Amino acid sequence: MIFFVKRGNVVKYLTRLDSIGKLDLSARAFNALRRAGIVSVGDLQDFPIEKFPSLKNMGVKTVTEITEVIEEIANYEIDPLNCNADQEAEDNLDVRFIGKDGLSYRDLPIEDIELSKRSFNCLKGAGINYISMLLDKTETDLFEIPKMGSKSVKEIIEAITLLVLQPMPAARSSHNEVSVSEINEDCLRIVQEVVKKIDVHAGKLYEDILPLVANCNGRLFTAGSAVEIDEHLISKLYGLPLLRCAIKETTLKQLESKPYGMDKFNLVRFLPSFLQNELIVDSLISELIQDGNLLCLHAEIYKRKYPTSLEYAASLSKSKDSAVLTRRLTGQTLDEIGKSLNLSRQRIQQIETKCIRKAPTLSEDMFAHVFQKYDIAKEDFLLGFKETAITYNYLSIAYKKGELPVDELAIDSDFPDYFKKGAERILYKNHVVLGSERVLCSRSELSEYILRTSGVEGLTFEEFSQIYKMLLEDLNLQDNPKFSVMDRGYSNKLAASNHVLWKYGQKLRYYNIDAYDYTDLLNDLNLSSYKNVEYSTRKFFREYPELMSDYDIQDEYELHNLLKKICTSEDYPQINFKRMPNIEFGTADRDTQVMEMLLALAPVKNTDFAAAYEYAYGVLSQTVLANYMKNFDQYFYSGIYKIDVPILPEIMVSKMKQLLSREFYLLSDIRKLYVCQFPKADPKLLNPYTLKTLGLRVYTNYAIKDQYSSATDYFRMILTTEDIVDAQFFPKEVLNTIAYTSEVYKLRAAYEILEYAPLKYVHFRRINCVGVEKESILDYCCKAYRAADSQYFTVYSLQKKGFTHALDELGFDEWFYASLLSEDKEHFTYRRMGKNKLFRRGSEKVSLIDFLEWILYSSESLSLDVYELTEKLSSDYNINFDWYKIVETIKGSAMYYDTITQKVYADYDVYFEEI
Repeated sequence: MIFFVKRGNVVKYLTRLDSIGKLDLSARAFNALRRAGIVSVGDLQDFPIEKFPSLKNMGVKTVTEITEVIEEIANYEIDPLNCNADQEAEDNLDVRFIGKDGLSYRDLPIEDIELSKRSFNCLKGAGINYISMLLDKTETDLFEIPKMGSKSVKEIIEAITLLVLQPMPAARSSHNEVSVSEINEDCLRIVQEVVKKIDVHAGKLYEDILPLVANCNGRLFTAGSAVEIDEHLISKLYGLPLLRCAIKETTLKQLESKPYGMDKFNLVRFLPSFLQNELIVDSLISELIQDGNLLCLHAEIYKRKYPTSLEYAASLSKSKDSAVLTRRLTGQTLDEIGKSLNLSRQRIQQIETKCIRKAPTLSEDMFAHVFQKYDIAKEDFLLGFKETAITYNYLSIAYKKGELPVDELAIDSDFPDYFKKGAERILYKNHVVLGSERVLCSRSELSEYILRTSGVEGLTFEEFSQIYKMLLEDLNLQDNPKFSVMDRGYSNKLAASNHVLWKYGQKLRYYNIDAYDYTDLLNDLNLSSYKNVEYSTRKFFREYPELMSDYDIQDEYELHNLLKKICTSEDYPQINFKRMPNIEFGTADRDTQVMEMLLALAPVKNTDFAAAYEYAYGVLSQTVLANYMKNFDQYFYSGIYKIDVPILPEIMVSKMKQLLSREFYLLSDIRKLYVCQFPKADPKLLNPYTLKTLGLRVYTNYAIKDQYSSATDYFRMILTTEDIVDAQFFPKEVLNTIAYTSEVYKLRAAYEILEYAPLKYVHFRRINCVGVEKESILDYCCKAYRAADSQYFTVYSLQKKGFTHALDELGFDEWFYASLLSEDKEHFTYRRMGKNKLFRRGSEKVSLIDFLEWILYSSESLSLDVYELTEKLSSDYNINFDWYKIVETIKGSAMYYDTITQKVYADYDVYFEEI
């Protein structure tokens, strides 16, 4: 039979044959038992308990001691498993102890250490019998032992240093019931989990925890390597002075490496998982604050409390050192201090340097890194970080100032958010609040604010100047020359900015150029395809009405101004932006353009020719008549231009007919074919008459085969002959023709062709074959209008909310159903946005700014993280934007974007309330 006995922090495994000396009894009890012939553990167990008081020299206290040992042996008796193995039996008889690291080691008697007789006797006399009782002794502890000299202390310390501890395997437990060894192992697991994160002596903690675990009554649960403890036992553990002090010390040590502090969540998280009790941690934090070791910065951010620079200065032992540093911290110069203390400037500096070099970590050192990285003026530092001048003076003495501009601090990930807020206070110190916006008090920013709030529909420069003057008076800045009313030259500066488009009538209209993605605009206009020709942007404005609406371009002047700003010379070297609204592609010859059209149309009335030129090139007809025809008076008589040219020879007619095999041609392409085939022939031979002889019907800048009665007839044919049409395969010149565009709009408006994907159409007869009538389309629009209970929506958002209709069975994608709604001008307006169509109920214009504001005001907090907002647009509406495009859009509105938190607010007031 083997027994488990706990004596102090030592675990012993005994047999009945073992000597009672292994029970660590007191000398009185041991001697009394020996005299009575009780020399083994078995003898002690077999002796009647009631007879112990009658033994010689056996007092009540001794009897109680022996009785408790016997009860302990009886309570923790263990049936050994497979104890016949010699090594196993030896292990079971070994004495164990718990080391600092929480692991179990074999304990050895001090006889096994090579010590001198004097040192050995001193330890024995102090009751130190095992190495476990010696390991934690310091020099001071050893010197306190009677008769212990310095030589013995040195010998013992060296012996401890050379000791190699022998790890012990875990003791086994009974398979029938919870045993002592199981309690021991549970206790050991708790200790081992604690010492992984808390700096505490595991052996001592083990002693303190063991009674709690023994009495936990099932409140300790283990699953694999995890330890779970109920609230009652957790409270008991926190009540242990050793553990409580260790947690506080470890907390402070953690904070030493966190100069900007930690929040409570992270303070709790560094503890072992089963000790992460927020309420108890709160009590520990309160104690640390009361002890003067912890400081709460703000919003439950806690920081290790260090002495201030003034406190350090006052603590210096030399009064002269203390006086010098104190005066320097309060702002006195080296000269002022030198005169006061009768010291040289150099000596003052030497004292200051010495004091700073020897200084411990001080409270002001929290700002050391930001001070060394950024160039922050004193007044800005005091404003941004809300610190005293003493802090700045200390930093100036102790560290070298940085060089980076402070505006970069607002987005610097090296620093906590409250530092970034400080940078924001510095950056916005010169801002004024106008309405719900915060605006930099500068001429350019105030100008931009006026344009954004008053120039949405356009302002003349005179109107702008008047509003600007009134704003200066409201801000009491009218006499400040930095904000003086500008002359006409400033209008050119405004016009060149990326927040303005010129309108007709020399009006400035607010337009946030940076808020748009111009990929679709530039792809559709295909400006690189034009060679050696001059156009007015009016041509493009008329030919792409939906595109102009998508980009909120209101006239050809705005389009010219926008293209000039977004078409760089690197990307479009062939474009020359002439006087608004004209654009030259390559090297154009205006007279050649006029002559080619005269040859195509003559004889023609001057007004008809001007109208045709306007149709082809976008130039207003009155401008053509006034400025373009001066060099063609020789062909003009009685209101008609007439050019007599010879007829095209039959052989040339035959050859040209062979070459002209397609149904549609630009006139310029026909001329290229002609010149290529007949390089020496007179170009005047190719005129409207001869083109008719070639079987072509001639229009302003193109011609079609005369098998079609009109251009409209041809364009309708290519759009409606097949049930499915992919216009992406049409020649680019066809797509750019106004007559084609007009026919597309007409057919779509009548629901004769339905766009199921960009530039892809299905004819109505195709879906009519499956029983769909046009009434069904109108019904879809009406029901969608009723289902769209929100102001803005997409087909995707409608479907996500549960909107269904019989037309869904057709199986088309969202674009098809959006195209149906697009033609219902009575109920909806829309705009292409983020590769989708965004709709608005009613007749008001759709704008991205209004849409984003609507989303923010619909949210409970009136704010969203910019990435959350981007995700919401995608997940709720299937509208995809890059986050930085949203930020650019917000800059041109009353909304506010905080670069630190990366949140978007409905306006600045909402942001201000939050902070």
